[in-house]
Amino acid sequence: MVFSPEVAVGLVDLTARWMLALGITVPFLRRTGLDFSFFKVWRWRLPPLPRIARIAAVSALFFAAASLALPRLDVAVQSFGAGINHPVVTQEHPQAVLMRFSPALLLAVTLPLAAVEEWFFRRELMGGMVRAGGSKWLALLISSVAFGAVHLLNPGTGWLALVTPFFAGLLFGGAYLLGGVQSSCAVHLAYNAAVVLRWL
Repeated sequence: MVFSPEVAVGLVDLTARWMLALGITVPFLRRTGLDFSFFKVWRWRLPPLPRIARIAAVSALFFAAASLALPRLDVAVQSFGAGINHPVVTQEHPQAVLMRFSPALLLAVTLPLAAVEEWFFRRELMGGMVRAGGSKWLALLISSVAFGAVHLLNPGTGWLALVTPFFAGLLFGGAYLLGGVQSSCAVHLAYNAAVVLRWL
């Protein structure tokens, strides 16, 4: 088998499905009282890292959810846009321009940008509203709308381009609520990398 972008995407998709399945089933099974001696052995062998373990678990679960849901949502939105003769993005969109020029450059640009977006939209905007005593759910909604809306500022972007980033913002915000900015950053970075791989 020759390793290709299609194989990479398939591996990402398969890994995402397993991560999502384990993230849902293992906590449920643990509550049933089943003996998970395998996990106890690994806890004994590895140094206790509860914070890192939480960040890793939340990041894996939300990356799995994003990898499964967002590409399918994006296809549906693009199909809807084509049906009403209103494209989501055009060839003037910065990602399309960079992709034609150099996929490596696109990756080099989108990864740091993801970290900056997480710092602003999740840590500062969403976290600031929660720290000020606001509802975390309202903060999640407002920050996701803002995250989606800022993507409309890109050239070559139609109004439907708000939809997928809005739902991405909900997922990244959920990761932030459960695992902090480290988790939301990890999910965003990994998802952006997976998107670039799909475009190759």
